Amino acid sequence: MSHSLPFTHHASRITHHAPLLLILLLFSILTLYQSIMLPLGEADDETDHYQYLRFVARTGHPPFTASERDEAGFKGGLAPLYYWLTAWPIALVGEQAQPDIRRVDARPERFIPSDGLGLNHVLHTLDEQWPWRGQILAWHGVRFLSLPLAWVTIVATYALAHRLYPQPKIIALGAAAFVAFLPRFVGSSAVINDDNLVFALTSLLLLVQVIILQNAAPSPRLFALFGALFGLALITKYFSLILIPEVIFTLVIAQVASRRARTDRRLETEDRPIPTQKSIDTPHASRLTPHASRLTPHASRLTLLPFFTAFLLTAGPWFGFIMLRFNRIGELGFIPGLAASLGEPQITEGLVGLLSGQSVRPVAATYSLAEWFSLLYRSFWFEFGWMRIFAPAWIYGLFTIFLFLAITGHVLHLTSSVSRTTHHASRFTLLLSLHFALFLAVVLARYILSATIDTGQGRHLYPALPVIALFISLGLYHFGFWTALRGVDFGFKIFSFLATRLLPPILKILPTPHHLPSSIFYLLSSIFFLLPAIFSLQPSAFSLPHYDTLPVTTTPPDNLPIAYRHDLPFADGLALAGFNTPATVFTGDALPVTLYWRAEKEAQQDYLISLCLQDDNNLAVACWTGPFAAGRYPARAWEPGDTLADTVFIPIPTCARVLNQRYYLHLEVWPLAADSPEPTLAETPVLQQTFAQPLIAIRADVSRPNILPQTIEVWHGNRRLSQPTSISLGQALTWLDYTDPGQNKSPRFIRQATGAFAEWSSLPALNTALFLPCDNSPEPFAQMATFIAGPTLLPGPYFPDHPDAPPDLTLSLDLRQRAFAPITSTLTFSHTLAPLSLEFPGQPPINLPTLQPSNLPTSNPPTFQPSNLPTLPLTLRWQARRWMADPLIVALKLLDKDFQVGAEHLATLGDRYPNVLWVPTEVVEETYPLHLKPDAPPGLYRLEISLLRQDKNLPDGYEYLPLTDNETNLGNNLYPLTFRLLDPADGAPPPHPFSAQLGSALHLVGYDLTSSPVSGLRSPVLLALYWHSTAPLPTDYTVFTQLIGPDGQVWAQWDNPPQAGRYPTTAWAEQDSVVDRYTLTLPDDAPRGEYRLLVGMYDPVTGQRLPVTINGQPQPDNAIELTTLSLAP
Repeated sequence: MSHSLPFTHHASRITHHAPLLLILLLFSILTLYQSIMLPLGEADDETDHYQYLRFVARTGHPPFTASERDEAGFKGGLAPLYYWLTAWPIALVGEQAQPDIRRVDARPERFIPSDGLGLNHVLHTLDEQWPWRGQILAWHGVRFLSLPLAWVTIVATYALAHRLYPQPKIIALGAAAFVAFLPRFVGSSAVINDDNLVFALTSLLLLVQVIILQNAAPSPRLFALFGALFGLALITKYFSLILIPEVIFTLVIAQVASRRARTDRRLETEDRPIPTQKSIDTPHASRLTPHASRLTPHASRLTLLPFFTAFLLTAGPWFGFIMLRFNRIGELGFIPGLAASLGEPQITEGLVGLLSGQSVRPVAATYSLAEWFSLLYRSFWFEFGWMRIFAPAWIYGLFTIFLFLAITGHVLHLTSSVSRTTHHASRFTLLLSLHFALFLAVVLARYILSATIDTGQGRHLYPALPVIALFISLGLYHFGFWTALRGVDFGFKIFSFLATRLLPPILKILPTPHHLPSSIFYLLSSIFFLLPAIFSLQPSAFSLPHYDTLPVTTTPPDNLPIAYRHDLPFADGLALAGFNTPATVFTGDALPVTLYWRAEKEAQQDYLISLCLQDDNNLAVACWTGPFAAGRYPARAWEPGDTLADTVFIPIPTCARVLNQRYYLHLEVWPLAADSPEPTLAETPVLQQTFAQPLIAIRADVSRPNILPQTIEVWHGNRRLSQPTSISLGQALTWLDYTDPGQNKSPRFIRQATGAFAEWSSLPALNTALFLPCDNSPEPFAQMATFIAGPTLLPGPYFPDHPDAPPDLTLSLDLRQRAFAPITSTLTFSHTLAPLSLEFPGQPPINLPTLQPSNLPTSNPPTFQPSNLPTLPLTLRWQARRWMADPLIVALKLLDKDFQVGAEHLATLGDRYPNVLWVPTEVVEETYPLHLKPDAPPGLYRLEISLLRQDKNLPDGYEYLPLTDNETNLGNNLYPLTFRLLDPADGAPPPHPFSAQLGSALHLVGYDLTSSPVSGLRSPVLLALYWHSTAPLPTDYTVFTQLIGPDGQVWAQWDNPPQAGRYPTTAWAEQDSVVDRYTLTLPDDAPRGEYRLLVGMYDPVTGQRLPVTINGQPQPDNAIELTTLSLAP
């Protein structure tokens, strides 16, 4: 018997399966359209996959070391096969070929355009437009490789359904169509994702298993294919390990069937009649061939060998390598240590938590089971943008109706009088059910281990998509068959046109007319799937509106079509390269002017542009003022090599009859005050230029009526506003007032929301009188004012405070909510950031400006035990004093007296809300996880807080921001507090209780020896002393420990203040307990015999020992003899 897959035997079979080819064609069109239209890097995990691909393209191999895994990015520990197969477009184009993709998380300044509120993971620019170049070309090339992988999944689904249910053909076609037009599957097939390969491999794997179970004597080649597919699936996605029970099931069933065949070598065959409802109830259990009559025991015994050989050849080498190279068994234990080899931190940490009995949920795990299931269900049908973009509720409602019809069909079928599943069919039912259950178990296990949004992705069920598709297609057919039997006349009356004229031509693909009624109802039910699917597969409907394309390119100005070229620098490395504008504009319209700005260096502040049309007397007739790129790309976000094509629109006042004159363009660039939260102009502009060319002619449009008195206009870009409008941070509005243009008034918008009143005023310094020579008009003709959406504005609807304003005009401000406070502290880092307070568990906030570095509190310091609290969360409240152009690094350390680090945290200040977004006077609270070193010795540690600015041009690559109090320099670091780290044995009773008093306030309550008696191998004596104080101590005492030999001489001694000087006795509080450790080592020539272990304390200044009493009796030499140790011969 031939075991090759369908569609490969004869060309004539292509015609037989022509509907499938039509499905593939439509799917390919949809997928290619999605691939081209969907913004790069915004699909789930796409940026992380691309980083891994770039590593493989550069090195030619997957990560072989831990450092290489880090270099390959967040996905660097994943299975390598997908990346091996698809990295070649990047290698072909060049891994470093420009332009590159601008990942937002790679540069904190890239949060500025969206104020950190955008959904985008990539900053989209003009470089992504056609023609594609550099990494954009490579990215699309890798995307296109996902299409053939999706074909495999669709064809395997069709083949699986067709083998189990050859008739009616609509069942197999429906299963294939469900996969092909499932919106989330189309989206996955259009982007970069290793899921696409594992979907294809698991679909083929399931198909091969069905073929094996359908054959009484599967060939060794089929078993080899089975093993190879399983091995390839494993080195594509490690979670394919969950298929092991399914693989065992198939192998066992195949072996049992083989044994049965050997006892009965001649199997009966029978002609299959035209299927009825009864015939489709049972999947085709076998397709017998002459092979069945030639079974031998030898052939049966050899069936497993090809499977394991192919499996070991495909998956064995890689799994052996990673188990040896990356296992952490010694650190985490056997099961978590092996799991760590797979490079999945969630699984590793979850297993560690489960096996240790600790919580396995991270702090961010806030999703209840109901919320998580809602995410899982909706994202199964459609989602985009890293689980941030979903369809409207009615879309999921239609999908739910569609699913309900399919489930109803199965229920009706099971409750009808139709014969039940036969013995042979149970093998396939069990196989398909097991396949689905295993991947459902993976999804549920991920929720248990980490209930974050990442675990609620419906695509994690897609390896079982063939089973789901067959279930739905079969359920719809059962529903249609049952409906046709019981209500075909009623259905034909309701859907008479569809059922009698439109659908029958479509259904000519069916081989027999017997299935026509049920197929009609099948297709009618499918409307509930196709309608929302088609709507969801329009990127312009859901996805594209969330992603803005910035007018930025890396193409130099010399290569751009600039009509009027200039080279006008306005800051170091920043210049105007030229502009384009038409020479004529009508009154009442807006004049578009595209300004080309070039950045060779990073900008250190923001600017406003003022662009006016002026007459020969330098009087403005029309003006516009606003930030670069309408506030979407302020100068602080510019990157070296940027060319900004900034199109601004100068609103021309409305006038029916205007004098025929020509006007000059006049440009000014104003720096903004760095310490003002609102846009505030500096004293003078950094660039002023009047352009002699071109001369702009303003013409009157005779179709426009005369301007009415007592009228205002509000412009946003090239639109005159009259309806509700949304405004984002930094966007500008131009207000033209014709009512009393001779008055220099400052108009405003007012906010009235939930009883709160606020106003949005124009910038007075930008109010401008306009002298357009309109016939019979006063001079000036209009008054212009500029509004810029600043960060201190409150959200809510704003209305123009003017009786003649458009009645329906309201402005909705889409701004981040910030907290502001008056400036009270004089303690700052470089006059840029003020640390206001510090807070940690169990303590109220500490006001930092009141603490001086020279006045560190050391009495009753906060105490922590690293073994019980491995991470100390510290919350700092910062206040910004000025706008910041550079991202900063915050460094927190716990340092002992020798500046040894006991804990450390180093991170970008602000993380997802980086400091470049912070506004002057804004207060930002951040919590930093300070990771305590498990081997950090006990004692006092000072908390050190530093801020650093990275700069590759500096000798060290960074510089500290100096700490100042007013104008006094306090160094580079703030030391606000002292912590005490406890010994791991602190709080536990001493192994050897003891009672001795030293002076009036010190007691030795016990000790511990870990090397007693001293062995002949002269191993060190590890001594732990348990001290207790009953009152504060005024003197820093030193502890002495001695081993006195049989000759009365000191043969080993260790003296130091308690805890190696990290916890001096002057820091001890009343009723304080201290575990103090020492190591004593005898020299090689130490004599054999008995050694006395003596301890005590003395004043290092005077050398005088504290008096010692035991049970009220003074001790000789004021020393405590703990025990006697023997050094054997």
